[in-house]
Order: sequence, then C-alpha cells, then structure tokens
Amino acid sequence: MLHIIRFGVLFFVFLLFVSGCKQSVPYDMAELEGTASYKGQPLENVVLTFSSGSKRPSIAVVSADGKFKAVSSPSVKGVPIGKCVVRVGWETAPDAPPEQWKELFDKYGYESDGLEIDITKSNKNYSLNFE
Repeated sequence: MLHIIRFGVLFFVFLLFVSGCKQSVPYDMAELEGTASYKGQPLENVVLTFSSGSKRPSIAVVSADGKFKAVSSPSVKGVPIGKCVVRVGWETAPDAPPEQWKELFDKYGYESDGLEIDITKSNKNYSLNFE
C-alpha cells in the first residue's frame, strides 16, 4: 500500500511539473533588462542582485557587452515594483575581480549599501549606471 501512495505522490508532482504549473509571487513584478555600466564602461561577467525588503531578490548575470536580464526564479521574470537596492558580485568566484573593478565592488558590492533604484514599470531598455 505504501508503494501505491508514493507512486501517487510522485505522479501528482510529475503532473504539476509537466502541466506548466508556474511559480508566482504575492506582489507586482516588472520585467527589467538593459545594460549595466560603471563610469561609462560596460560591465561584464558580474552578477547583479536586486533586493527589495522582505521580497525575494532577483538576479541578473551581465554578459560581456554589458547586457542583463533580471529574474526572480526560472519562471518569474523581473524585479519587484518599488524601491530596490542593486549590489554587484563577481561571477567567477573564487577568483578576485579585475583590479579595474575594485572601486566598483568597494562601493556597490555585497558588503556595501548598494545603489538604490526605483522601479515603476517594466523596461526592456534600462540603463543601469554605477558612478
């Protein structure tokens, strides 16, 4: 009998997975993608973390040309609407970031206050400038 119950539970989980059951969050999200730069230079190979109080953080990996696309989970795109703090992390840990980005990480890294931005709506051409 226990095997039948286990099979039933596994089958139910499988059905949820293949049915496209999508995660959701109890607050409004805005799609956010664009370019990230520091003092006019496109960032590359960094991770951006968007934090907004007790809401689930969103992340974005910045590609070599400075492009990013924020996600909260594989099925939830974007960042929470409202004020959020952006911090910069180095994608290829445990290697240290290049010396040219030291000031950036000191000012906007995970141990810093970060950069506060206000998201009011979706934006697929957002320019995130760290100065």
